[in-house]
Amino acid sequence: MRTGEFFESSRKIVQDFLNSVIAIDDNLFFEKKHQASSIMDVDDGFDIIVEEDSGLGQSVNTQSVSRREQGAPINHPLDYQDLSLAFADYGINCCAFRPDIESLESIESAADKIKKIAKRTDITILDWSMDDKYGVQAGTLAKLSINKILQDDKLQNGRLRLIVIYTGEPNPLDIAENIRQDISSLDIKAIRNGGSIVFQCPDLEFCQITIIEKKVEAKDLRDEVIALFTELTIGLLSNATLSAIGEVRDKTHHILHSFNKRLDPAYLSHVIGLLSSPQVREKSHEIAFDYATDLISEELKSNLQISHSIKRNLGLERLKEWVDCINPDKLVDFFEIKVGDCSEVGISSERLKKLLSYTTDEELVATLTSVPVIMKSDQKTLENFSKRKIQLKLKSATYLSHEALSAIECKRRDLLSLKTNSPLPTIKQGTIVIEGRRYYICMQPLCDSVRIEKETAFIFLEIKSVNGNQSFTHVLRDAEGNFIKFSIKPGSKGVRIFKLKPDTKTNTVKAINDDCDFKIKYEKDDGQVGSLVWLGELKSNVAQAIANKLAEQISRVGLDTNEWLRRH
Repeated sequence: MRTGEFFESSRKIVQDFLNSVIAIDDNLFFEKKHQASSIMDVDDGFDIIVEEDSGLGQSVNTQSVSRREQGAPINHPLDYQDLSLAFADYGINCCAFRPDIESLESIESAADKIKKIAKRTDITILDWSMDDKYGVQAGTLAKLSINKILQDDKLQNGRLRLIVIYTGEPNPLDIAENIRQDISSLDIKAIRNGGSIVFQCPDLEFCQITIIEKKVEAKDLRDEVIALFTELTIGLLSNATLSAIGEVRDKTHHILHSFNKRLDPAYLSHVIGLLSSPQVREKSHEIAFDYATDLISEELKSNLQISHSIKRNLGLERLKEWVDCINPDKLVDFFEIKVGDCSEVGISSERLKKLLSYTTDEELVATLTSVPVIMKSDQKTLENFSKRKIQLKLKSATYLSHEALSAIECKRRDLLSLKTNSPLPTIKQGTIVIEGRRYYICMQPLCDSVRIEKETAFIFLEIKSVNGNQSFTHVLRDAEGNFIKFSIKPGSKGVRIFKLKPDTKTNTVKAINDDCDFKIKYEKDDGQVGSLVWLGELKSNVAQAIANKLAEQISRVGLDTNEWLRRH
């Protein structure tokens, strides 16, 4: 497990973020005095207990320990009181669930219940052996529950997920391999890394299953689980995001106090005012909905922008701590930096920290031009550094982090963000479609994309998809999670008109789901019907910036002037 200043600060962020943990064990109990015979009346050496209780149930006797050495499992019943108190020390709610054959008659129904419980928890802790009463092999319920959880996550396009398997078995690596093989039967690419299982598919990219041995102290289990979650999330932007979500959680009741029920008459007055206007009457409720969501989102945004914890987690000292944390072996070429067309250069942690914290031009030039040289020393070093593209990556890293961050900045919706029951996409300003090999972005003003009663001409701009090292301006992801790079250069020559038919219920143009392709029908000049395929939608401010540039190009004025005068 990693240590260091950045890890410890990340761990503190995780402690503040975590809200709910669920522990699932068939031997769960609450009372201090636990009757061992209520679990299983078998003379196996585990029924003899020692009076001292220091954590998760009773301590086993020396005979049990000797049997552990011979390959027998530790059988600590889970003391929910101790575990909940341990998590309560950090303000984390720990819930518990005991699969009971009397209320859940089949193992299938027990797994379904576990899936539902795990849906909204931050961490799920599963006991490996909770199958005795169902008469099946140890691990059956845990594996079935995991499979159901993963399948549900895939349907929801994935999420951050930590599942901890808690076992007294002497062979945790064998259990990890057993789980990996079981998951692989679902056509999910699972990889075992020691006692952990990770996934090579976009929907489960940030999901991890880890097998840990049973602990005597409840606090030991708590600390290991929090450390595992920290390892899963540790990073600059991820820490800032966790802080932001934690901030919203902490201020939830304050925000609810601001948007209290006494505002309802004022909101309804707004709706009635919209209804009074014939121009917007038909879509008044949608407009009111947008008004409400804008109010709520701006309130959340204003709270985050003044958050001291978020600023602290992205401050200079934290950036330096990240540099040291990510390069624990202090490799001198761990970070690779490329400026413009210059060659890629491997640099050390100390060099990168100097780049992050220089205060004078002289310091910057010295950092750029020292060996190994990032940029050659000349009169234009500073000017070129300020104008050229700067790209930093980790040595041997394959993840396209720059493209991923750009996609987050650009997209409002894409094919990966469409869930099974999501509303069908609506065609409006910012929508990107493809026809054959040609890509287009919709430039139709938002006000002209609603209240459509008949076939209407929509304005589109042809855009170029680029590959390799060609320059690009915007990024989206396709259905497989691959990045599509676009070079969008607005101009009158790229304008294209498509005649689209509205949906009769919503009076907007909607895509139709045709075997996982979201198609938009249009009428060609020869009267034939063509189809565009929906790829995604840019954020409104991004799309508006493109529309503004297009308007500038179209509104240019050309004058015939005296050439002698023009060239003066």
